Amino acid sequence: MLPKRLVLAAATAASFMLFLDTTVVNVAAPRITEDFRSTVAGGQWVVDGYALPLAALLLSAGAISDRRGARNTFLLGLAIFTLASLACGLAPSLAALVAARAAQGVGGALILPASLSLIQRAFAPGAERARALAIWGAVGGGIALSAGPVFGGWLTGAMGWRSVFLVNVPVGLAVLGLTFRLGADAPAHGRRPDLPGQLAGVVALVALTFACIEGTGSPVFPVASALALLGIVAFVGIEARVAEPMLPLGLFRNRAFTVSSLVGFAINFAFYGQLFFMSLFLQSRFHLSPEATGLRFLPEMVAAPIFTTIATRLFAHAPAQRPLLIGVSVCGIGLALLATFGLRGHLGVDVPLMALVGVGAGAPTFLVAVMMGSVELDRAGIAAGALNTGRQVGGLLGVALLGGVVGHSPSDAGVRLALGIGSATMLLSALLVATLRAPRRQVDLGEAAAEAMA
Repeated sequence: MLPKRLVLAAATAASFMLFLDTTVVNVAAPRITEDFRSTVAGGQWVVDGYALPLAALLLSAGAISDRRGARNTFLLGLAIFTLASLACGLAPSLAALVAARAAQGVGGALILPASLSLIQRAFAPGAERARALAIWGAVGGGIALSAGPVFGGWLTGAMGWRSVFLVNVPVGLAVLGLTFRLGADAPAHGRRPDLPGQLAGVVALVALTFACIEGTGSPVFPVASALALLGIVAFVGIEARVAEPMLPLGLFRNRAFTVSSLVGFAINFAFYGQLFFMSLFLQSRFHLSPEATGLRFLPEMVAAPIFTTIATRLFAHAPAQRPLLIGVSVCGIGLALLATFGLRGHLGVDVPLMALVGVGAGAPTFLVAVMMGSVELDRAGIAAGALNTGRQVGGLLGVALLGGVVGHSPSDAGVRLALGIGSATMLLSALLVATLRAPRRQVDLGEAAAEAMA
């Protein structure tokens, strides 16, 4: 049996570091592009360079963790992430920084499923495991995501954007030392990694991201678009034939899973997309410092855990799609109101509207509960992994597409259009959620919250 306190401490510290990196860089992106004399596309690649491998490799990383042992996978991921963070902080060029960010994403993809597996093996099923998962989710998904923009803004303003990455190095080394004290765990000999499907998925995502960021004006846009389409077709064909697919296509015959996947994609598309372009807009249009920009996002980040906590108590014995519908709808309305009234830089208007947008970031807990309560128990794990992969892809393309809509010199009109697209996406998702039936079984929301953060 693995030592419980050490496992929880290592897994929680690692999750904090990884989730912090999903939001901490957005506020620093304008300074990074300024230092390297790059365009907004450079900032998009800095953000998506991390998100792309994280989204592409998450499902295969879970299979690797099962077959090679959670501790060994966790150690490998930590080592890669820590070294890559150092490389980010020392990067001499934008290309080197993006490459190092991609390595960070590879490390993060290995760490996430392995950290959950370590907790599941160390803690007995029931209340004990639920508490451990709740701590893991609250620290990683709650505190880290909430602190990211504020912490990133403060670090960028006080010590420069390189400190945003270098701060991971001592934390990573400390967690590595802690993890070495854990005893080795036995591999579970789960499903084999689906290498052909993984390769096709990576090609499709890289090409699609390139096409979205570089835009129709790029001479290689047609080639990237065609390659993305070929990658998607190849991925579907491989998954339909391989014995142990990374994404079983039969899951999509379950309507609740299909709707949950679309809604999860939409939530991250709208939320992380606006986080990126609003950071650019606030710093260019209102000339806010990185510290002030980070503080402007605080209402969004605080609203998410508050909504999750309150809704969990109010709807503890109700179908999970009710709080999910509320969260998605409120976020869509908030984005629409922000596009209409919140572009003048007045705190009295911006703060409450950005808090409404932040409610949507708390909705994935209930999204996972809906999905897990509607699929067969023996497929709940792979379904949750597929759902979270779709959410990562949504965030990836949100930064790529909505950032492109806003452009290099964010204007009121461009930001209004991007906010309008995000709002329409969320409100359409609310209509999909409204068509769902109640899940067949109740799912513990503490466990769902942890899965939502994975």
